[in-house]
Amino acid sequence: MVQRTGSGKAAGKNKNGPSRSLLTRGSWMVAPVRALASGRAFPGLLGGALTLVLALLMTTGVAPTRTFTYRVGDVARRDIKAPRDMQVEDPLATEARQQEARERVRAHYDIDTKLGAELEGRIRIAFEAIQRLLITQTDAARNRLLAEQSQRRSRELIPESRVSEEAYQSDALRAAEEAFARALEGRLPPNLLEWLRAERYSNRIRDDLIKLVRAALAPEIVSDRQLYAAHAARGIIVRDIRSGNPVSLSGSLNPIELRGVESFLRARAGQLRLTAPPELRDLLIAQAAKLARPTLTFNSRATVESEKEAASGVEPVSQLIKEGEMIVREGERISESQLIRLKSLEQTNLQRHVLDNLIGTALVVSLLLLLAWVCAQRYQLGVLRGTKSLPLFVLLLTTQAILIKLGVVFAHNLHETYRGIGLLSFYYLIPFASASLLAALLLGRSSAVFMSVMSGVMTAMLMPGKAPYALMALAGGIYAATRWKNYRHRSSILVAGLVIGIINATLALGFNMQEGFTFALARWTAVPLAFAGGIANVVVVSAVMPLLESLFKLTTDMRLLELADQNHPLLRQMVLRAPGTYHHSLMVGNLSEEAAEAVGAHALLTRVGAYFHDIGKMQKSEYFIENQGRENRHDRLSPSMSALILISHVKEGAELGRGHKLPKEIIDLIAQHHGTALIRYFYDKAKNQTGGEDLREEAFCYPGPKPQTREAGILMLADIVEASSRTLSDTSPARLSGLVERVVQSAFAEGQLDECNLTLRNLGRIQEAFLRVLAGIHHHRVSYPGQPAHERKGATNGGAHLKPAKAGAARSASPTPAGRGNPGKSPIER
Repeated sequence: MVQRTGSGKAAGKNKNGPSRSLLTRGSWMVAPVRALASGRAFPGLLGGALTLVLALLMTTGVAPTRTFTYRVGDVARRDIKAPRDMQVEDPLATEARQQEARERVRAHYDIDTKLGAELEGRIRIAFEAIQRLLITQTDAARNRLLAEQSQRRSRELIPESRVSEEAYQSDALRAAEEAFARALEGRLPPNLLEWLRAERYSNRIRDDLIKLVRAALAPEIVSDRQLYAAHAARGIIVRDIRSGNPVSLSGSLNPIELRGVESFLRARAGQLRLTAPPELRDLLIAQAAKLARPTLTFNSRATVESEKEAASGVEPVSQLIKEGEMIVREGERISESQLIRLKSLEQTNLQRHVLDNLIGTALVVSLLLLLAWVCAQRYQLGVLRGTKSLPLFVLLLTTQAILIKLGVVFAHNLHETYRGIGLLSFYYLIPFASASLLAALLLGRSSAVFMSVMSGVMTAMLMPGKAPYALMALAGGIYAATRWKNYRHRSSILVAGLVIGIINATLALGFNMQEGFTFALARWTAVPLAFAGGIANVVVVSAVMPLLESLFKLTTDMRLLELADQNHPLLRQMVLRAPGTYHHSLMVGNLSEEAAEAVGAHALLTRVGAYFHDIGKMQKSEYFIENQGRENRHDRLSPSMSALILISHVKEGAELGRGHKLPKEIIDLIAQHHGTALIRYFYDKAKNQTGGEDLREEAFCYPGPKPQTREAGILMLADIVEASSRTLSDTSPARLSGLVERVVQSAFAEGQLDECNLTLRNLGRIQEAFLRVLAGIHHHRVSYPGQPAHERKGATNGGAHLKPAKAGAARSASPTPAGRGNPGKSPIER
């Protein structure tokens, strides 16, 4: 086991002071939010908000569970008595009183006092218009006929009948007759039209029509005389439709019905002294009846509004039910009045002690959340890692609570539609494990287990007396948490939903079997509904997960798998511009992934971070040994300039990552994979050249920060081990073991691993993992005929131009204290 023997000069200290702006800079709008999220009061604020939301959902809710689910005619399952004295409204008696109030309301009628004048004016205008046009067309026809006769030089008299016939054939007069017919409410009968033409639309006919209309409107016209008589018997309110003023009608008013206008006019025609011939009088009477309209109209809208106003003024009728009074007995069929009392009792129970209930529930929830917070801190659960984890966890828990309440609403609605299926069976459709599944995908295993426990407790409080559903939420959540490493494809969510559906169906069958086989057979629908509830988790997770990824800028395993594709633009550029660095990154990826698996870190994140950790070398790839040919460009540079070029690849790599929108976790690995290590080779070279005068050690250190996570610490060690292993001439297991142990001890002793939460036991497992991978890379090969038995090994990646002494000096650039051995890689490579 690696032991810490001491610390170097800069152990635990950032030699460059603050980081050189390698982290993303927040805008001025984001800065206050980040400050609040990183403050000590933030968990308390989140807990308070969560307590309030959960307490409101548990006490008021969007769909409170009904105490009584009876309908009229159902059989009472137990005796129900009044728990206390209470006033119960009697809606039947109240409705009876409201009906009496509505019946006392007088009907509203509208009267049109100007209808007669309006119709008379229309008749006069119609006759005047056609008379004027008839004179014009007659003169035109006469002149046309005279012109034709003069051309023929005929002296015969032109009969007036021919002139009229010619005039009536004109298009203008035909159009005028159509307008005349429309003014008189429709097409004119042929006999009436012929008579009007013969009389040349004389004023005598007009006056007869006006007399008939006046006679029809004189007694007032209604649409329904029987309805009017019923209303008039109780009294009516009449309003002038044109002025809006009230109108008083004579009590002896006897209006006629609209459909009886024609018969009324026939009976009165002899008294009107009409000039029309008897054989044409009926035609004129029928036309007058068409013109007539009701003058007294029933206003149903105003009447209904008055009735509503009168009914709303009626005080509800209530009756006192004494404490202990029997409302319904067991086995008794429930009547409508009993059902009303049960509903009143239920409503009273819901309204009692609302504030007390809310405060009590808030106390219980706050205590449970406090215990959960203590547990999360004590065991360092994943919800405390990073500023995003805790808000996301709270959001998932809140959303799950709302989802359960909405599921209760949905179940009640389905039960109302399908009464043959029990309400409890529809509850199985609720996706109880969706929050746990999302926590597994977005936050990791510990958060998913924690979420499943919290969801189970919350379900038990949201659905009191429904323990099976709380157990179902717990079971589905635990399964989701156990598969946290297997969500590498979109189809994995579907597979998880199917398994959760099977778990739900099994639990539903088991719960029903507890009541007996007959009961389970009667409630067989619960099993497929429970399976469908498991599939519902897939729908919820698939819909919500992309939104949460975007909102919280999370890096999921599926996103990491997309980045691990070797066709990523940055990796394709690295193959062309820095092929040695590319192959080095692949080897580091294998080493770091194996080590991360050994200590339970995020292996996929570590591997993907290894692929991108040296992308900054592409800017000046020829200055790094793995990409060089026979020329070493650092021979022409000062030590400080060489160190600056090597250091710059960290900053340039982070900037490249941001430009290509790599996740923040990957950019952090790029920035931290060298920590604050000293480039000792160029520092010693500069010290020898200057004698140590005015030489700042900080100028030869990487900017940091030191590795902040286990993944970053593993990547640092894998990076050094892979490069250093290429400098060994003897790659026997013993030499590789010594190399790995020296690298880990040096990084540990210098304090580079102080902030990444790697224990000594973790470091031992990391060493073993490195050795397993290195043994596979540097395995023994058979010498083929013609191949020298021992080939001379130069520097990493074929840098044979370096002399052995210089190569040895170069390898001392690893982050080791002065005077220690050589565990690192050459500074040109780094």
